[in-house]
Amino acid sequence: MDARKNPISPKTILVSLLLLAVPLTIGLAWGIVTDDGTYVTFRCAHNLAAGCGLAYDPPLSNPPKSPLYVLVLWLPATLGIRLSQFSLVVSAFGWGTTAMAIHSLGQGMDKPIAAIVSAVLVALSPAFILPLGTEIPWVVALAWVALALSASERWRLQTGALVLMLCLRLEISTLATAALLLGIRWIKRHRFPLKPNLAIAIVAIAWLGSTALGLAPPLSPPDLNSARWLDAAERLLGESDLYWLFPLTIGLGLFSLRASKGAWAGLLGAALVAWSGDAIAEALIATLGLLLAGLGIDAISREILKQIKTHDARTPMYHLALSISVMAILVSPLAIAQATSLLHHYRARPTIRQALERQAGAWLRAHSEPTVTILSSARVGFLAARRTLPWDGDASDAAEFAALVETLAKNSPDYCVSYRDLHWDRMIHTGWFQDDYTTVLTFSSPHDTTSSLTIWHYVHAEKPQPVEATFGDRIHLVSFAATDGLTSGQTLDVRLYWKALQPLEEDYIVFVHLLDANGQLVASHDGPPRERESPTGTWLPGDVVPDVHHVALKPDISAGTYQLWVGIYTWPDIERLPVRDREGMEQINQTLFLRAVEVKR
Repeated sequence: MDARKNPISPKTILVSLLLLAVPLTIGLAWGIVTDDGTYVTFRCAHNLAAGCGLAYDPPLSNPPKSPLYVLVLWLPATLGIRLSQFSLVVSAFGWGTTAMAIHSLGQGMDKPIAAIVSAVLVALSPAFILPLGTEIPWVVALAWVALALSASERWRLQTGALVLMLCLRLEISTLATAALLLGIRWIKRHRFPLKPNLAIAIVAIAWLGSTALGLAPPLSPPDLNSARWLDAAERLLGESDLYWLFPLTIGLGLFSLRASKGAWAGLLGAALVAWSGDAIAEALIATLGLLLAGLGIDAISREILKQIKTHDARTPMYHLALSISVMAILVSPLAIAQATSLLHHYRARPTIRQALERQAGAWLRAHSEPTVTILSSARVGFLAARRTLPWDGDASDAAEFAALVETLAKNSPDYCVSYRDLHWDRMIHTGWFQDDYTTVLTFSSPHDTTSSLTIWHYVHAEKPQPVEATFGDRIHLVSFAATDGLTSGQTLDVRLYWKALQPLEEDYIVFVHLLDANGQLVASHDGPPRERESPTGTWLPGDVVPDVHHVALKPDISAGTYQLWVGIYTWPDIERLPVRDREGMEQINQTLFLRAVEVKR
C-alpha cells in the first residue's frame, strides 16, 4: 500500500502533539539560552533589523554560523520581540520535530514499539539542552525528516528537506548526512539521484560564495576528538547509573538491523558524521543512539511477546495490553536516566552568571558611548548593545591565545568584561593588559563567588595602530600608539607592542627618534624594552610585549611637523637590525617610520 495515500490518524496527531509539547515545555521551563554563540546571531538579527546589513560587528568577529537563522530572527527583532525567548520556542519545536520524525521513521520500518520508545527518548534527551536557542535542533530535525521521507519514498520532499538543512547550516556533518541519505536513495532505487546532487552542489557553491563575501563562515575542520566523546559518556554515567543500559539496547538494535544493507551504509555514514566532531554531529549521533536503543527494546519486546503468545491463547486486547506493559517496563529505566540527566542540567544552569552579565550589560549601556568596543562574551555585548569582540574566556591552545592577544594589541577595545577563570586570569596578567587597562567595577554574588565579573577600561588617550613590520626576521612590531600632536617642552609617550618570532639569545636596545624635515635628530629615547623589566632574551615566541618610551621635547624646539621613527640595535656594537614593512620592503637606515607629529609652541 502506498504510504502517501494513507490519511493521518487521530492517534498519530495526538502522539505528534505530545512529542511537540514535551520539548516545548522543557524549553520554556529552561528559560535561558546558554550557548554564547547564539548571541552573535541575535546581534546580527538586530543589526539587520536596524538596516546595518547581515553582519555582526566587522571587523571584530567572524560571520554568523547560520545566515538563514539570522533571517528567521530578523522579523521578531524588527517587531521588538525578545529574541532569547523566541529562539527558545523555535528551537524547542525543532527538538519536537526531531522526535516526530523518528516516530514516523519507526512506523515506516513497521516497528511501532521502536517508533514510540525512540521518540519518547528523543523528547527527553539532554543532547538538545546546550543547543537550545540555536539553529541546531532544526538542522537535526531536517536530517531525520529527510530519513523518514526516504523510508516512505517521498523523494522530492526528501530533496527539499536536505537542501533546507544545508541552507540552514553547511558543515562537514551536514554534507556527510546528505551524502549518506542520497546514497541510501541510490541503493533503494538503483538509479543515481542526479537532480538532488545538483541541488546540493548549488547550495554548497552558494555557501562558499557567501563565505568569500564574508556573509557565511567557512567549513569547520574535522575534529574527531575521541577523548571528548569518552568524557561525554563519563558525564552521563555520573548523572545516572541507568545509562549503562543504553549500550546493551543499542547493541541489540544494531543486531536487529544486521540483514539491512541500507542500515550498514547508514552506520558507515554515521561514522563519517562523528568524524566531523562539531555540535551538529554530537546531536545527530545522540539521536541515532536513541533510535538504536528503541530498536533494541522493540526486538526484546517482540521476542517476549512471541514466547507469551506461543503459550497463551488469550484475546488480542489482552496481548495489546501486555505489549504496552512490557514496553513500559523496558523503557522506564532509560527514560528515568534521561529525566535524571535533564534535572542535573537544569540545576546546573548558569543563572547567577547570567544575572551578573545582565548587570554588566546594563552598566555599559548606561555609562559608555554607543561607539565604544568591548571585549566580552557575546551575551554581554548583546545586552550592552555595543560593538563586541566576543570572547568568553575560551582558548584551546597557546597559539590561539597568542593570536587573540596580538589582535587586541592592534585593536584595543575600550572596555573588557572578565570572568574568574584561568584563561581570563592569564589575559589579565599579560603585560599588554596590565599596561593598558584599569578596573572600573566588579559585579559579584554572595551565592556564587566564582561567577563574579569585572569591567575594565582602556586608560590611554591614543589607540594602537597596526604596523606589521619585522626586525631582523626575529622580532615583529605588532602595533604602536602615540599622539599626533603636542606642545614644545612636553613628553611624547610612544607605546610599542612587540612579538618575538623565535627564541632570542641577545638583549636588544630599542630606539625611538624624532626627526625634523631635514632628517636631523631633535629628540630621542634609547633603552631596553620596558626599562629592563622585560629584556628581549626572556621573550617567548608568540607573546605580545608592551614597551613604552618617553621622548622628552626641549622647551625651545621649533613648531612644525616632525617624523617619528623606531629601530632596534645590538649592544655594545650598535648594529641595527634590518627592517621590513608589512609588504616585505626593506627600510632605509634600518629604521621604520611610524607617524608625523605636529609640535606647537
